[in-house]
Amino acid sequence: MYLAKNLSHLSHEKRVNNAALAKMLNISRSQVGNYMTGTSAPKIETLIQLAEFFDVNLDDLILKDLSQEAGRPFGAEGEGQEEADSTLKRMNELLEQRVKVVEMALKEENPELAKRLGIE
Repeated sequence: MYLAKNLSHLSHEKRVNNAALAKMLNISRSQVGNYMTGTSAPKIETLIQLAEFFDVNLDDLILKDLSQEAGRPFGAEGEGQEEADSTLKRMNELLEQRVKVVEMALKEENPELAKRLGIE
């Protein structure tokens, strides 16, 4: 389980200190510290508040090492940055090809509309 590590990571990433987090959760600062060190675990209600505050899935907050996801807006599990970049490049190329096909079809079927849309 990664709760303690994720809380530390997400707090650092969002630039929120233990005091601010404690105030938001209506608990003591030392209790937040205990969560971050893994000394104690929050109640389910507090876990839900934390997941909502950090805008993460509750399962991910507990079960996934979110520090490994930093800087990766997408990508298959275990996919490195180079592979993710390559996937994004290929997806962009395919999208450009499909846009051209749609533009050609529109020019053929409705040249007036194509012209109004700036498709020359």
